Amino acid sequence: MPRKDLTNEAFDRVFLKRQQIRLQKPVTGILAFVGDYRQNIWLFDYPSLTLRKYSPRGRCILELTGPGVTKNKQDAFGVVFGLAVDSQGRVYVANTDGRIVVLTPEGHYLRSVVTKEMGVVTALAVDEKRNTLYMSGTPAGRIDIGQIAHRFELADWKHIDSFLDVPSKVRARHLTSYNFGFLDVDADGEVFIVHQVVHGLFKYDPVSRKLVKFPCRSQYYRSPPDFSTTRDIHEILNREGEWSRVAKVWVTGPRVIVAIMQYTPFKYLLEIYDLNGHLVATDLMTQLTPVGRDQQGRLYFYDEEHPSTLVQYGLRETGHEGE
Repeated sequence: MPRKDLTNEAFDRVFLKRQQIRLQKPVTGILAFVGDYRQNIWLFDYPSLTLRKYSPRGRCILELTGPGVTKNKQDAFGVVFGLAVDSQGRVYVANTDGRIVVLTPEGHYLRSVVTKEMGVVTALAVDEKRNTLYMSGTPAGRIDIGQIAHRFELADWKHIDSFLDVPSKVRARHLTSYNFGFLDVDADGEVFIVHQVVHGLFKYDPVSRKLVKFPCRSQYYRSPPDFSTTRDIHEILNREGEWSRVAKVWVTGPRVIVAIMQYTPFKYLLEIYDLNGHLVATDLMTQLTPVGRDQQGRLYFYDEEHPSTLVQYGLRETGHEGE
């Protein structure tokens, strides 16, 4: 049977398909992704629990699995949700046990950092302008404790501040699995963050420490039904069509791209905003899974029916909706 369209017309008007990359080693599921400054691709493949580095053409350059980076067990990594790179090519790997493993551009181990503020980290972003690292995560993965975004100095890993409170209604239920967020940083060092427990897009100014919520398109931000225990979450999250999830956000130049998992009629819906929160484009739908961006601002999508294929897209020129 022929496959149905992978994108709708609105998506094709805004995004330009640049290339299709055939991976030398297929992946079964991408939990974390980042493109470095040399256009190499770093990704974490699940369930093989393997961190891989690919060339821009898809050749597998490096594989790290199990202990991966050293023979020391404490430096091993298990499941990785967050990856980031800096301008020197260093790679930051967020392990689910609350550690950040730092690798050289070649994948050699540099150091492993543990701080109690991290908890389970699901996203990382480097602010080159201020030499800081942002992360989304909560102590021990518990959203009933504290805030869900944190900032650290890269030089000495000193904790600077935390922001984005968990709503009290959610916090009171002690839901430990409902804890996935994503963030990115623009050229001026301002942070854009999405998180499941707050269902929206937020902008954080590290200078004024002011947090602003973008208006977004409310019909696409449907919270899941009210549930009282962690056990209920897994059943509800698998009910297609019953709710949508603000999944990821990327900054590409003057544009902010938000990916929303909505299941039907397409698996993902994308929205584009300017840096001040004005809607630029919406109803951009695709069956492909958006996984990350490179340092040139190009987005990468994963075709789950063809596990050896990544599709690279760039933004066409877009004006404000209604202009």
